[in-house]
Amino acid sequence: MKFETISRFSKLAGRQQRCGSLLNLTQGADFSNIMRLSKHSSLMAIATCLLSLATQTADAQNLKGISFEPSFYYGSIIRHNDRFQTPITGNTAGAELNITIQTYGKKDWHERQHYPKFGLAISYLNFGDPAVFGAAIGALPNLSLQFLQKNRFYAEFRVGSGLAWLNRPYNPATNPENNAMGANLNTIFNFRLSGNWQFNDKWTLLSAASLTHYSNAASTLPNLGINIPAFNLGIKYTPQPLAKADYIHSSKSPEKDKRIHFGVYQGIAFKESQAAGGPKYTVLATRLSAHRYMSHNNRLHTGFEYEYANHTLAFIQHIGLFDTDEERRKNAQRAMFFVADEIGFGRTSIWLQVGTYFTRSYQQPWFLYTRLGMRYYPFIARKGYPRVHIGLYMKSHKEVAEYVDYGIGVTF
Repeated sequence: MKFETISRFSKLAGRQQRCGSLLNLTQGADFSNIMRLSKHSSLMAIATCLLSLATQTADAQNLKGISFEPSFYYGSIIRHNDRFQTPITGNTAGAELNITIQTYGKKDWHERQHYPKFGLAISYLNFGDPAVFGAAIGALPNLSLQFLQKNRFYAEFRVGSGLAWLNRPYNPATNPENNAMGANLNTIFNFRLSGNWQFNDKWTLLSAASLTHYSNAASTLPNLGINIPAFNLGIKYTPQPLAKADYIHSSKSPEKDKRIHFGVYQGIAFKESQAAGGPKYTVLATRLSAHRYMSHNNRLHTGFEYEYANHTLAFIQHIGLFDTDEERRKNAQRAMFFVADEIGFGRTSIWLQVGTYFTRSYQQPWFLYTRLGMRYYPFIARKGYPRVHIGLYMKSHKEVAEYVDYGIGVTF
């Protein structure tokens, strides 16, 4: 046993040394130079290195239910807006390593939500035009739900949201052609539908179609965003797979909460307006809502929202529109009605919202809007309520993001 342990860690050290040699090639180079490496050779080398380290590390640490999922992306940026005038000269290629953990019923909600899988993906995408669009490195927490299982085949839906660093944003002097992305730091959203084939308990072939969206939600202009539909191909390695006997089944379902609950939320967003490089203005977003449980992990919300857009007020004052300050302030305000579905996964939930305006103010966008967000409940009272949550939401009209707000709320 002692000899086997020494041998295993010797192999791991050897692989780490070889991967270290690859990383040493980039020492002293800045991020832009690394991004300009040969697209296919660098992706292959990085993916091989990551898989080698992942499999050896997992075997050494005996992590049950942990999986390593390296995969490749191949797609193209699409023009989703008439103002997107930048030529698209090449296809997008990239690689991702997603490290996941499979739930198995340790918490009661695991079974009720069909044993979801949580992951953290590190991705690299080369947008096919190094001079204008460049490339991106992203970190993407994600959630996967499995369905349509038959023999060795199963389908899976994955959704994730995180942060990405883009190396070639708009710059009036050095990169004026990129009118899609105005900042280095952006949010990243990814939706992925896969059909997978299990070779055995440890190895699975992954094939998927995905949509990846990069945006800073107008915190820095220009911000048309980048949308990339892509085909994905990869493998899943689970060194210590869960057996059917490992899954815990609840003996009884908890009683459904039939009460109506109320909530309040206060958020803030920062955005530029009209021209790139200008000042950042705040948008204050207040939400009053009522909700009821549709199931143990699903809550239906309805209510009203109020916004105060300081960038709109500043523009109105700048052009001298309207006769009084009262009219100017009134046209910087919006009132909305909304319906939202909140899908809970323990202390974390996904927020899906659609709403409409019942005011008409200056520069008010299209009459319908959506919010896609996530909530985290750090504090839940012993009896379930009140609940304090931290929220992050992206508000959009059609395919264009207006802003990202974050804040705090309480339900009771």
